[in-house]
Amino acid sequence: GGAGRGRSGRVGVGEDSTGGHRAGRGLREGEERRRNRSEATLEGIAMSEKGVMLECNEQLAEMFGRPRTEVIGKRIVDFIAPEYRSNVAEAQRSGRTDPYEKALLRADGTSCPVVTRARYLQIGGRQVRITAVQDNTERMEREQALRESEVRYRRIVETAEEGIWMIDPQAKTSFANPKMAQMLGCTGEEMTGRDHYEFMDDEGRAIPERNIARRKQGIAGPHALKFRPQNGSPMRGLPQQRPDPDAG
Repeated sequence: GGAGRGRSGRVGVGEDSTGGHRAGRGLREGEERRRNRSEATLEGIAMSEKGVMLECNEQLAEMFGRPRTEVIGKRIVDFIAPEYRSNVAEAQRSGRTDPYEKALLRADGTSCPVVTRARYLQIGGRQVRITAVQDNTERMEREQALRESEVRYRRIVETAEEGIWMIDPQAKTSFANPKMAQMLGCTGEEMTGRDHYEFMDDEGRAIPERNIARRKQGIAGPHALKFRPQNGSPMRGLPQQRPDPDAG
């Protein structure tokens, strides 16, 4: 600042405001950079304080199916699917920041599954919660499709007219469909965990050993087996097996 004498003879002190304008401009530019980063991300971003939405980006507003003006200033739990509201409220009270799943409540009443993670920042002397929200819809749809495919596959296996027998690397039974269990005179539950050699007599046990030797010689293809069901009557089968890449 500088000092000068006015016409009245009084001395006045002038304050240089350049620094103040520069600081204010820097703050505005910092806020603009934060907003630009927020809008450029593919995730929804929320800034909240004590459970109230202070700011959000357009991506999050789109997940809500609402304009940003309808979200800002409102309680966050009001935009959460009812079954997740208690979890969200607890996360806000406890300051939880690790990722967890929940569902947003869209304007049309449908839900949007998401994964969120949070952190706390000091902005303007206030502690605010910054939450990143990732749309989880595609992953949930893939998992649902996989579950439905598994159900269809199991239904086919359970109703097959051929015996299907699965064993683990230790030759223990991990699964047998009803037809296979019926042929062996027991149930699938009774077969689970049992070595497949338990269903063979001495002659039957010698057959797989010869088949293994053939595979080691590079001879692949289906081969006959002989089992002895629980009622004692011998049973022969020709399982359709693919060559074991680890056997040769």
